[in-house]
Amino acid sequence: MSDRSRGRGQTKNNPLSDGSDSDRQRGTMAFQYMLMYQNSREEEIEVTDQEGRLLNRTITVIDPEIKQEVQDMLEKEFTKKNITSHMTWISECLMHRDMMTVFVMESNNSARDIDVAILKALLKANKHLDMVQLKLALAWNRIDVARSELFTEDKKWDARRLENVMLIALQENRVDFVKLFLEHGVHLRDFLTIKRLLHLYNTIPTNNLLYTLLEKEKRDESCDYFSLLDVADVILELMGDFFKPFYHRDEILCNIVTEKYMTDHPDNSDPFITTNTGPNGSHTLIRPKTSKSTHRDKEATYQFPEPVRELFIFSILLLRREMAILLWEEGKEPIAGALMAQKLLQGMKQKTEDTELQEKISSLEEYFSKTAVGLLNECYLAEETRAQMLLVRELTNWGESTVLQMAVQADNKYFISHSCCQTLLNNIWMGRLSLDNGIFRILFCVVLPPFLFLLIKYRTEEKLKMHENRIKGEKQKRMDSYNADVQQYGDTDPNNVELNSIHSEEELGLPNDKGYVAFGEPDKKQDSDNVYDFDFRRGGRKLSWWQKIAFFFNAPLVTFIYNCISYIAFLSLFSFILLTNFYPSISNAEIVLIIWVFTLFVEEIRQVVGDESSNWALKWANYIHDPWNVVDVITITLFIIGITLRFINNADCFEWARIVLALDLMLFFFRILHIFSVQKHLGPKLVMIGRMMIDLISFVVILAVFIMAYGLASQAILYPNAKLEPQLIQDVLRKAYWQMYGELFLEEIEGQIDCSSDSMFYSNGTLPRCVANNWVVPILLGFYIMVTNILLFNLLIAMFSYTFNTVQENTDLHWRTQLYFLISEYYRRPPLAPPLIMFSHIYLLIKSIFNKCCNKRRRFQGSFKMKFEGFEEKQLVLWENMLSDDYIRQQKSQEMESVPNQVKETKKQLDDLTSQIEGAAETGSDPALGTGIKISTELEQRLNYMEKQMEVTFSALEWLVKMTAEKNGISPPKLENLKEKKLQVEEQKHQRSLEEKEKMQKLFVEQIKLNVKSRTNPYPTKDGSVISRCNVPDDKVPWTVSFDEYKPTEFTAPEVLEEPYWADPNLLAYQPQKRPRLNFNNYDTVYRISRKSYIREYKITEDLFPRNPIGRTGMIGRGRLGRWGPNHSADPVVTRWAKNDQGQHLLNEDGKPILEFASIQRQDSGAYALPGGMLDPGQPVHKALQAEFREEALGSLVEGQSAQRTAIENKLARLFGKGVEVYRGYVDDSRNTDNAWLETLAVNYHDEDGTIIDHFKLRAGDTVQTASWQQCSSSVELHASHIQILQKVTEIHQAAF
Repeated sequence: MSDRSRGRGQTKNNPLSDGSDSDRQRGTMAFQYMLMYQNSREEEIEVTDQEGRLLNRTITVIDPEIKQEVQDMLEKEFTKKNITSHMTWISECLMHRDMMTVFVMESNNSARDIDVAILKALLKANKHLDMVQLKLALAWNRIDVARSELFTEDKKWDARRLENVMLIALQENRVDFVKLFLEHGVHLRDFLTIKRLLHLYNTIPTNNLLYTLLEKEKRDESCDYFSLLDVADVILELMGDFFKPFYHRDEILCNIVTEKYMTDHPDNSDPFITTNTGPNGSHTLIRPKTSKSTHRDKEATYQFPEPVRELFIFSILLLRREMAILLWEEGKEPIAGALMAQKLLQGMKQKTEDTELQEKISSLEEYFSKTAVGLLNECYLAEETRAQMLLVRELTNWGESTVLQMAVQADNKYFISHSCCQTLLNNIWMGRLSLDNGIFRILFCVVLPPFLFLLIKYRTEEKLKMHENRIKGEKQKRMDSYNADVQQYGDTDPNNVELNSIHSEEELGLPNDKGYVAFGEPDKKQDSDNVYDFDFRRGGRKLSWWQKIAFFFNAPLVTFIYNCISYIAFLSLFSFILLTNFYPSISNAEIVLIIWVFTLFVEEIRQVVGDESSNWALKWANYIHDPWNVVDVITITLFIIGITLRFINNADCFEWARIVLALDLMLFFFRILHIFSVQKHLGPKLVMIGRMMIDLISFVVILAVFIMAYGLASQAILYPNAKLEPQLIQDVLRKAYWQMYGELFLEEIEGQIDCSSDSMFYSNGTLPRCVANNWVVPILLGFYIMVTNILLFNLLIAMFSYTFNTVQENTDLHWRTQLYFLISEYYRRPPLAPPLIMFSHIYLLIKSIFNKCCNKRRRFQGSFKMKFEGFEEKQLVLWENMLSDDYIRQQKSQEMESVPNQVKETKKQLDDLTSQIEGAAETGSDPALGTGIKISTELEQRLNYMEKQMEVTFSALEWLVKMTAEKNGISPPKLENLKEKKLQVEEQKHQRSLEEKEKMQKLFVEQIKLNVKSRTNPYPTKDGSVISRCNVPDDKVPWTVSFDEYKPTEFTAPEVLEEPYWADPNLLAYQPQKRPRLNFNNYDTVYRISRKSYIREYKITEDLFPRNPIGRTGMIGRGRLGRWGPNHSADPVVTRWAKNDQGQHLLNEDGKPILEFASIQRQDSGAYALPGGMLDPGQPVHKALQAEFREEALGSLVEGQSAQRTAIENKLARLFGKGVEVYRGYVDDSRNTDNAWLETLAVNYHDEDGTIIDHFKLRAGDTVQTASWQQCSSSVELHASHIQILQKVTEIHQAAF
């Protein structure tokens, strides 16, 4: 059998590289290709592969009328001498239409759609490489193309294959692609490894704010990469010390070596895991085998507990809005995530001075702030208690903080002011006391504690009563049901099932002997909790007398009241001492006062020590952050100074002590304003005072400029050359300051008092100094008073008014935020008030020493932070996530229904519709594209129906006109007959079809004469290397035409030079006189092949080489052909009549029967062709014809020994016994050269009655892709000159073509 590699070649043509000498001609060629491309179509045919499976493949079909139209246009542009080559090039390009894309640049939307056209062209070029296509779509950021072309319903993607492109999408901020990959199965827990996360952080742009922050927090300056600890330090810097980053808490992440992970490509996700690539491209992970679990093994198998959180934080730090929102929606605990994002963004905004970047950060911060509030509201409306549990649950995944704590740190006033937070704060404020206890009842019990047993209600007892009432109701319902059954069915056994269904009191949750309810948390857990904690999980229970006392006095509200009473007593004592009892000798009252202040000092120390921060610097910073703590520090410092001066045995020091302590008392009185913050009406006023103080400070800076300017000028004019002394500074400022308030000093300025100009008198203070000039300063004074009193003071009033209105609009907002800090302070404060608080301090000191000795870790648990574990935590998180999904859906639905979005969507739809209409109009309005618009079948049926109706209407009108004319005695007007017109059009169409066939026949003949395909560039090499021919114009092809510039390329393929059995020796390697003599134009007995040409005797050159009988090809040597001179091949054309399902012959529009021929699809070029191949040495032609058909179109069907093979062989013997020669001659093939060319003998084997191959199933051989039956038509594109052979076959059988 013939070798398939030498029987077929690959054709790659460029229709624009044909020697055209103008852009206009190249544009015309492109336009003609576009015309044929748009009016050709792809039809699906059934083919059979090498294993006998039926497949659907597409072939290109071109309308013959369009071919004729293009040919006419080419004749006008290139003249007749070039029409053959141009038509051939265009036709061959259409055979590879999947490799080409037509785009009309003159269309209205060309600027918008050209990127899509280029991308689709690249996708076509890589249609078998789906991962390359996906990367192209990702690089172009065309999610629409990816969804429509790559992620279709019939194509399944392996999630592991998508992980690498998922990493690229995260790097390039391709949000839609990340969402697409998540939808198609990418599991983030498997995707996100330590290496990939490090790669993400180490590939951020250098101009990004995060890069600057990482550089600043970088621990190891010698390392070229950022570590996860560096990232954790940045998070800690932005969030604050209350937040404990996950990377600091995880032992494995704290000890990884960054360089080890960054040496390889991130696609290899783990440095400890190697991959084994299988034969099908699959990857198998190979982990190191060890006998024990080492740290290295843990790193190799490490998985982030919450990978979505890590990517969400990464997106927030890079300020990628859409990506952050997507990952936030995918993650868990959305309220905590939104608040953390807000806090991170606040910190980043403070780290940059770029105004545009700050606006971008503020916009994203506002989104997450509002989202957090919206989610909280959704949870609160669903279930109040669970919503409050969400606020105080310790979040292991979010820095071991709480939602409420993050909201406070992010200064989200709307969140803190929400009813859910305020309800929680009220519950914490009341402790275990019932909310029904009025303030006057509590005050009465504070003054008279014994009455608390009678007046105070407790929350736990209320829960118990509610539960008892519920159980009693359940009992009563069951008893009523039982009584009803007795009345209906008569007396029953009292021990029946219904009565037994009433459980014991303990099973129903009633109090047992210990007084506890048998539901909720275990009793030991309840007893072990702090008595002042408010816990949602507790049920009701009876309280003992000592528990009632403990719960009452440990309530933060009661602690606050006692501290207020204590502070008032302290101020009273302090005032009494300074006013009436402050003598050099110390009194008992002073000793009590000193002890009292000392307890206040110790309490401030406790607040610093009790802060949750990790180091003393942060503890002190958090303490100073509260303005009232600053006041406390000042007051205690002044008290220490005053007491120290008081004990110095000196009269002046004693007086200074009185002054310092008096000022200190004034500040202590200011400190009492802190108590007012709990009051709803006074609290906002304190906020106003604080804001106005800030306004006042900025105003004083401006005012100081005017005071100094006027004071210095007036002093210099009135008292020149004054002596430099401290009194001078007082004189400069004193008058200028008090003159603002109306004390003008006019007598002194105008010199109306007794004074002296003699320095002896005014220097010793005998007389005041006289002014030097008394007319300029009054003018300055008038201007100064006008500016300060009218302008500046009114400016200050306006500033205060603005601040007042701003705060007044958000009164509750500011007050509720301040209330949180007050409740938090007194929740953590010991229940005893100063000075008795010293006993609490002693207890806490002993407890702290004990915990230190026992190495017990202090955990900040309580009502503000609760630890939920196990099923309870999972249930709470699931509930939050479900409500979050509902909230997100509602928000998206509202956004879709909003007017701006509807306008946007309507505009988009109108743009798409306009584009489609304009595209159709552009295609249909061009005269050259008259057949460009493709009409659907439904529309064609409607048009045919309308045409018939028009004919009926025309007949009726003709009859009416005829009858009217006869009635009036006039000759009727002659109307155009539509039927005759239609017949004329059909006749013209038929005539054009005949002319077209005649021209096509001439074109085929001319194509062979001009060696069109034999001159194509580049030459079709087997290994894909580019070998170019010498350019030969059409008029220089014949050897009879002189062509002095002809310098053909020398090329013989390497596989031919190896001299296999089907190849001749390389004559070019020998000297002319030593070359072997081949028997050209005769039968070569040495090589057992015929070297005779089917055309005529060919000439031998002076160098003893055969010369192509048709003409020049631009190449010498043999190329990929084995023989010098003619290379004979055989092409069997096996045909049968096309039939429908009923067995009837199919006819075309002209009534001619349609032939079907056996075709194969080539492996090298993918083009369809007739079966066939080269003749082997000594092989007869008729044997080669049969062998090629068996080898290529039947494949394994004729292999082995079976009954099926015997039946097939019998049919083939009958078929091949009546062959008709169709063509014998030259083949215009792209592999031809000047010294070697293809010639073929084509024989038609036709099954006329269908008894042989009517239901013959083809099967592709090993050397072809597929085998199939196709209909004979001039619109089918075939390899080489096979279409001409097919036309001759149809002429023999008088079939349609």
